[in-house]
Amino acid sequence: MFRPYLLTFILTFILSFACSTGRAQDFFERVSVPPGGRIDAIGVTAAQTPLAMSTSNIWRYDRASGSWMLVQRFTSMSVNTKRIVTGPGGEVYAVTMGQGLWRSTDDGRTWEQLVTADPYTTDVLPLASGELYATTHGRGVLFSTDNGTSWEQRNEGLTDKFLRAIVRDASGNLYGGHNSLAISKSTDDGMTWNELAGSPTRIEDLLSSSDGSLYSAGQGAVYRSTDNGVNWQETSGGPGGTIARLVETADGGVFAMRYSGGNGIYRYDTGTDTWAELPDAADAGYGRGLAIADDGTLYSATVKGVWYTGDLGQSWTEMNSGIYAMGVMGMVEAADGTYLIATNYQGLLRSTDKGATWNSSSTGLTTIEFYSITADPAGDVYAGGRYGEVFRSTDSGLSWTRQNEGHNVLSLRALTYASTGTLFAAGRDGVLSSTDKGVSWSVLDNGIAEVQANIVRESPAGIVYAGMEGSGAYLSTDDGASWQALHQDLATARVKDVAVHGNKLYLAASGEAVFGSHDNGATWQSYSRGGVSSWVDILEFTEDGALFAGHAYAVSLLNPMSEEWIALAPGFHYVKTLTVLDDGHLYVGSLADGLYRTTEMLSTQLPAAPILISPVNNAENTGTEPTFTWTEQSDAIYYHIQISRDAMHQDVVWEVSFPAAASITIDPNQLETNAEYHWRLAAGNGAGHGPWSETWSFQTGMSTGVNSSSSPDENTFTLTSSPNPFTSSTQLLATLPQRGHVRLHIIDMLGRTVAQLTDGTLESGAHQFTFSAVSLPAGYYTAVLESGGRITAHRMLLVR
Repeated sequence: MFRPYLLTFILTFILSFACSTGRAQDFFERVSVPPGGRIDAIGVTAAQTPLAMSTSNIWRYDRASGSWMLVQRFTSMSVNTKRIVTGPGGEVYAVTMGQGLWRSTDDGRTWEQLVTADPYTTDVLPLASGELYATTHGRGVLFSTDNGTSWEQRNEGLTDKFLRAIVRDASGNLYGGHNSLAISKSTDDGMTWNELAGSPTRIEDLLSSSDGSLYSAGQGAVYRSTDNGVNWQETSGGPGGTIARLVETADGGVFAMRYSGGNGIYRYDTGTDTWAELPDAADAGYGRGLAIADDGTLYSATVKGVWYTGDLGQSWTEMNSGIYAMGVMGMVEAADGTYLIATNYQGLLRSTDKGATWNSSSTGLTTIEFYSITADPAGDVYAGGRYGEVFRSTDSGLSWTRQNEGHNVLSLRALTYASTGTLFAAGRDGVLSSTDKGVSWSVLDNGIAEVQANIVRESPAGIVYAGMEGSGAYLSTDDGASWQALHQDLATARVKDVAVHGNKLYLAASGEAVFGSHDNGATWQSYSRGGVSSWVDILEFTEDGALFAGHAYAVSLLNPMSEEWIALAPGFHYVKTLTVLDDGHLYVGSLADGLYRTTEMLSTQLPAAPILISPVNNAENTGTEPTFTWTEQSDAIYYHIQISRDAMHQDVVWEVSFPAAASITIDPNQLETNAEYHWRLAAGNGAGHGPWSETWSFQTGMSTGVNSSSSPDENTFTLTSSPNPFTSSTQLLATLPQRGHVRLHIIDMLGRTVAQLTDGTLESGAHQFTFSAVSLPAGYYTAVLESGGRITAHRMLLVR
């Protein structure tokens, strides 16, 4: 944990930096949609602090403020099975599918990732001895004797290594629940395993209760064994569908939570062998997590956030303040200016004041899971449900009517209203169309593959484009009557989106790159350089032709000059929505982070040429790693710098695009000593690439630019890095005035330590350290240097 004075210093440093070095880090602001969203796991620490985990974050409840605080953000999303488990020593474990196993030893305030044999962990069993068992999705059972520092596999006898749960009974026997096969048992601490004949299959959870019974939950029913797993009986009248979690209260009551096949939390009566559904648990009982506090409070993790009950389920209260885990799948502006968003678990929301306030738009809806929303110029709005339902509203979302009873668009992914009046849908059977406002649907198969379609879009010219799952992209010039393939080289690509502006056509090919054509599809090239991942889901052109991309970890803007992407807001998890509305803002919806928008309207004017500051024109002896500074342009989103051997910039030796900032340090080994170079800078924004600045020259001289003095004066206490920005690793140079204890660590924007570079005694002078960020998301990081009661900090930008 940080000491108070240090935390205050760091926060002050971050805030002052944010106010003085450009708009990249505050380019987006959160839109105040209702809190909540999908929470997959819930737990209670030994100090009785509630913890919650979504697909991308861990949250800790602060009782003083009555709100949740974000304490851990994963570098990428984890999926489905997740748990929060408190160990006998007070340590807390977070189990994820995709991000491995995490541990906190300070009541959930900070977390460290444990090294395991596989990132796909499904359960953890901590013992009082410090030993750990963990189940995985594909590598069986893992065992650690040193609190998770090292692991070994214990799989002898396991015929299936895909496990979901592990428990230990009072006799020390272990039970492993499999994803598809029966339950396995070990009587020798996991050294060998035997399958229990006749035991349940397709397990989601196991519970060893205080009365010696074993319970299994999974697909369809809850089973109970009273003889150590020899015989199993299906319990009576229990929840159907998928039962995701089992917990036991202090009085021996067993609770089960259903995830699919309907809502509900149930309590089991062992005396009568019957289940009773808890009242008023419709919202609180559709999810994957249950946890019991010492005072009997029952917490549930649901697709609508966190709920709790203090009376064993007779009444439930929502507790979502501070949690923003909503998945925003689509956004549209109705003809009257109403904003509507489609979410994956919180239904439809509408705003009549440009996004300042939001209300549920649920009248007439029969689902809360939506993937798409579109509007026609006449005022009708259409929303597509996850399971193929199509709803229509004629009053801007005040009420809805189901259009396609009995004609579901299977695996519906997108709806688009075309200028011809045709409603197009992308679904499992390909591209479908409706000419009666979504009541009946026809599969379009003339020249287009009948496979899962991901997107359908209409260009301003009236051409309809379709992106397919595994068969490329197609276009139609006759309202979908016939189709022709685009870009034969991408005939097997998973095309997630299509964007058109004039003669420019871009395709987002999932797992590959963005491909673009500037001649209506005659020729193509890849656009994959810079701050963009290969998993682009959404593309959006502004009216001025600026192209934004939403992908696995950020929103990026394409620099048309360098054809390089600039990551504007690292930290989003799988952007699903990008749209520019009539208020001039770009809105961003992600799969797990809610709704954001640009803090300012996108400029329609090109930024002016920057005014250069240093190195001054005709500077001498700058060294080979100079820092370049300029006067910022208030409407700049990014800058592009060129350094050349000639004043006409025909021989460019280094150039890069980067988010708006006031300075940049050249990468090492780019410039020669005793050589003349010329540099210039341009700013860009949503209107395009602005004019170049003046060209200035400088001489590197014989110096490398690195101070190697081993005897600094008593006031020398500095910290620098090069390169900055950097793409994977950077070198930090710390200069110390005297010998002493030194701590150098790296923190992210949330103040969490992500790397410790040194924590020990160092001599006076210059010391170099390497900060490797290959496993970290793009964004801003701060290096903090402490020694002799003095502190300095240095800001760095990681780009991809």
